Amino acid sequence: MIWKIIIIISAAIASYFIPTPKELQKAFTAGQNFYASSNFPKAIEQYDVIINTQSDFLNEDSVKVDLLSGEYIVSVVAAAYYQKANALKSLGKRDEAISIFRLVEERKDEQKLAALAQFQIYDLYYRSNDYIQAIREARKLSDKYAWSPKAEIALYDIGWAYRELNDIEKSNQAFIELIQKYPQTDYLASSIYQLGQNNFDQGNFDKSISFWVELQDKFKPESFKQQEWEKVQLKAVKERQIFEATAGRETNESILELVAKSQVKIGDAYREKGDYINAMQSYQKAVTQYTLLPSLIEVSYIKMADYTLHEKGIDSARYVYQKAIDENFNKKDLQAKMQYKIAETYQNEKMYLKAADEFEFYADGYAEVADAINFSVESAYYTRIVNLYNGEAFSKVVAEVDSFIIKYPSSEYKYDLIYLSGSSSFTLKNFEKARQNFQVIAQDKPGSSQAVSSRIFLGRILYEEKKYSEAKTELLAVLNEENNPAYNDEANYYLLQVY
Repeated sequence: MIWKIIIIISAAIASYFIPTPKELQKAFTAGQNFYASSNFPKAIEQYDVIINTQSDFLNEDSVKVDLLSGEYIVSVVAAAYYQKANALKSLGKRDEAISIFRLVEERKDEQKLAALAQFQIYDLYYRSNDYIQAIREARKLSDKYAWSPKAEIALYDIGWAYRELNDIEKSNQAFIELIQKYPQTDYLASSIYQLGQNNFDQGNFDKSISFWVELQDKFKPESFKQQEWEKVQLKAVKERQIFEATAGRETNESILELVAKSQVKIGDAYREKGDYINAMQSYQKAVTQYTLLPSLIEVSYIKMADYTLHEKGIDSARYVYQKAIDENFNKKDLQAKMQYKIAETYQNEKMYLKAADEFEFYADGYAEVADAINFSVESAYYTRIVNLYNGEAFSKVVAEVDSFIIKYPSSEYKYDLIYLSGSSSFTLKNFEKARQNFQVIAQDKPGSSQAVSSRIFLGRILYEEKKYSEAKTELLAVLNEENNPAYNDEANYYLLQVY
């Protein structure tokens, strides 16, 4: 009778200290809640409650919980280990996290979760820029868990890791292996595109063209739905360099973006080969096929004009931009950008007076969209005046600076233009006008480089007026009062002329 009482008491005590399946699940839920609120230390405490539970009365592995919104239904212990590793990762404890992920990967009962843990291991090395170890771990995943979707990602990341190591040939091999093993992979378009880019970077332009043409053939523009076009168009407006940027491991580009970019890249490859005709046809094809992607059209026209400038000269390049303007009469912002490029091209070619006229045309013709394309009318008029100055149209500079300041009295360009007006007036020997401008700068911007230069000009004006003593006093004051050694040589040069 006594032994029965002992057994009953022992069982009661055991049931009191041994967690039930529901309690383990409750501990896991608590850990997940702490994890979701970024309280990772508290989350780890809850996961450890599960991990440290050992009892002959309870098979912990029979208790199941879900991970990743139900995608994985796994034993509570495996889930606790996995989430503890994630919490350690979030705390920046890479090596500790990896050691726990390895425990999950070594389990025989949760193969899907094991593959995911192996992914986490190589991803941690990748994000730490330890590309060699990342490649080893990713290769283990692709070989051991070839059935897992994570194996596809592993091969893709191996390709990128080798690229980070500047081993382009092995990068190519990884992308090709991915395509051959998993012809229906979600990374097909990205891999083909990157094979084109890799070969382009290696100088294998014919190969790069063949890969990008293959991408065009597999994913024809007409196969994409209207919603996909609209999504890319919206993204392109926000990220205007999208069609110029190099793809990356995590750029998250859609297939449509890659296909569109590849058409432009084909033109780039032909340009590198010195094949002007095919390059221009490729760029023109991008313009024709991707009418719903204005940023791509913009990039294509600019590339066409730039190559034409290099091969045919500025008049032919201008024609490309003018053709873009004429063919897009209902796209005012694109027209404005092309007009800006015309003006900028003349400026870069040091044809300053033509540039000045084109900037004026921009300001007068595209005022309603100027701010939207980040080149305001105010900036256009300022740039026009700078080009007039560089083109030595000094009388126009003086007149237009006065008009500009009346129109934009608080402009950020105000003192730059007053200085140009002063310099122009000095060249025109209108010394009184020059003096007024330089005195404004010296008074309003004391200590600035413009003020120092203006004071030197004031000394030079006195010299030109044959007021040598006053000129000497002014130039000596510059040397004594202004703490700007960059202008000492200039001040001394003119001081010597006074003597």
